[in-house]
Amino acid sequence: MQEKNNIISYKGYSAEIQFSSEDECLIGHILNINDIVGFHGNSVDEIKNAFAEAVDFYIKTNIDENADENIDEITLNIPKELHKKLFLQAKTCGETLDKFILNTLNKYVTTMY
Repeated sequence: MQEKNNIISYKGYSAEIQFSSEDECLIGHILNINDIVGFHGNSVDEIKNAFAEAVDFYIKTNIDENADENIDEITLNIPKELHKKLFLQAKTCGETLDKFILNTLNKYVTTMY
């Protein structure tokens, strides 16, 4: 795993690591992918391990959804605590965060109408 300042790399993926004083932990996001993949840890070793797990999970579950011409993109600003909860739930369900949010929104909208 390569490191430079607050950027770490693993298997060709890079992530920016920041300290969250609000959550009192290290938080990272994989950079330059068409998905939102975040992870966190309480120490340098934990954040490195969480990053490696996130990359491996992303590689294992990623489906190139951009190949589908019917997909529109939106950008959401999600509070860090909610992001962590969504990421962990998606991981538990064996889905990418993008897929998990899409399925959750679809279920919610379907029950409303």
